[in-house]
Amino acid sequence: MSSSPVRIRGLTLDRYLSCLGGPFPDSPPLAPRSLGTRDMQGFTLESVSYESEPGERIPAFFLIPPGVGPSHPAPGILLCFM
Repeated sequence: MSSSPVRIRGLTLDRYLSCLGGPFPDSPPLAPRSLGTRDMQGFTLESVSYESEPGERIPAFFLIPPGVGPSHPAPGILLCFM
């Protein structure tokens, strides 16, 4: 069984990315850092940063609901600032 190329708005994925200024380089490792946590009313706020490019860090917050852990996964919210 042969797979057909991914198409977006009638263009192949490669052509679509080319129209957006691509091809894009591979993503670097995120190199995340935890900068601290704070218990808030109804959630935990974790301050983090990660690299979008080597040497360029982006600050962000994780909002984590109570009771979350390896045996109790749940959605969280990530707020990024640029």
